[in-house]
Amino acid sequence: PKYNFSDNVLDRILLGLWTKKDLIYIHERSRIQFHFLLLMYCWSGARIGTFFTHGLLYEV
Repeated sequence: PKYNFSDNVLDRILLGLWTKKDLIYIHERSRIQFHFLLLMYCWSGARIGTFFTHGLLYEV
């Protein structure tokens, strides 16, 4: 099955990011950057290739 990223899911994630208490402290700049990247990801049609043209490089 295809799992779509809906508006309600995005709202819940962003609400949790800004209002819930964390076990560790997340710096405000990190929250803003994550918020921005998540919105850009959703606006691009949830295609990771929009940000990383050659895919994600990592070591195994």
